Amino acid sequence: MTLQQKIQFFTNEVQYYIEYFGLIDWKLFVNEINEVEKEKESLCATCYVGEIENRNVVISYNKEWIEEENCLQTISRVAFHEVMELMLSRLNGFASTRDFYVSEAMIIEEIHKIIRTMENKVFKLINENRVEKVKKTVRKKSKKK
Repeated sequence: MTLQQKIQFFTNEVQYYIEYFGLIDWKLFVNEINEVEKEKESLCATCYVGEIENRNVVISYNKEWIEEENCLQTISRVAFHEVMELMLSRLNGFASTRDFYVSEAMIIEEIHKIIRTMENKVFKLINENRVEKVKKTVRKKSKKK
């Protein structure tokens, strides 16, 4: 794949996971990591949420990393990782902001919002596969009797 195709794949994966997890109330910007961010640490990508009330998110990729990475699974996993950071950004904001009072109820509400998302998306997939395996095992045991 060309660099441009990899960047487009990364962008598409970010958009897919945002939609998949219902984070559609965010305005998404995807761009290359700037030089200042690159120097902070060795990064594949970053997720930046400014003022959470504005619902703007910038997910940036490291051009050098994406150019060298040949595994689409890895690129997809990094996109997923950044979207998970977005999903948890409100909790991160609670932990890092001293400007306003954060009640226990606000934190519990956010935790349960995330849990419900995981129940509706991830649990459903995991459970379907697990239940199918159990059904097959039960059928096999029933046939042996």
